[in-house]
Amino acid sequence: MENPQDLITHPGQIVSVDKKELHVQILSMSACASCHAKGFCSAADMQDKIVDVKNIYEQAYQPGDKVTLVLKRTKGKHAVFLGYILPFLIVLLSLIIFTLTLESEGLAGLISLAFLVPYYIILYLKRDQLNERFDFRIRE
Repeated sequence: MENPQDLITHPGQIVSVDKKELHVQILSMSACASCHAKGFCSAADMQDKIVDVKNIYEQAYQPGDKVTLVLKRTKGKHAVFLGYILPFLIVLLSLIIFTLTLESEGLAGLISLAFLVPYYIILYLKRDQLNERFDFRIRE
């Protein structure tokens, strides 16, 4: 049995069912979205997302069923690292290097941002492997 503190959970609703895959709609919220003052602030961010979940137990789910999705917290931290921290470090390090070696700071900034293009292309090409690693499960 896994420790509940090691899991990230999201309530969701099944939108559609394929042979071995479920499409679950979750409401993704920033921390601001749950704030009581969100109506007065433009930073509130709520967005519906569709997550593909393998039906490994091949249970009979129907569209409209309420479920709870679970992801291990360590996998969530890895996703944050790949999605936010590593690209930030790429831009920061390349900006420092190009600012020191080039005379134009603007050109250094553009080149540093251009380094993100191959990074995100590689992430896109590896998406199937990443989907295997970051798989949500349905809590039974």
